[in-house]
Amino acid sequence: MKADELRQAILFHRVGASFADLEGCVAAIGEPLEHLVRTAVRQKPSKDNLFAAVTYDRSAWERVVQGVERWQRRPISGSPSAPTT
Repeated sequence: MKADELRQAILFHRVGASFADLEGCVAAIGEPLEHLVRTAVRQKPSKDNLFAAVTYDRSAWERVVQGVERWQRRPISGSPSAPTT
């Protein structure tokens, strides 16, 4: 699975089973995602490195991962554990 993702230039991060709002997550972490996209450069595969299809700014990827993880841990309105105001 990982080799296929690398061949297609897909960056992969697992999310929890309750993750259901992709649009909301993308909206919440839009700037880090846009920065990651701006830093990504498709590489030509070589015999020495068949799976390095894309290079990118690693710190940009880390900010996206942190944003996704924060999104998953956020309190959801209406849930019993969500703070009330």
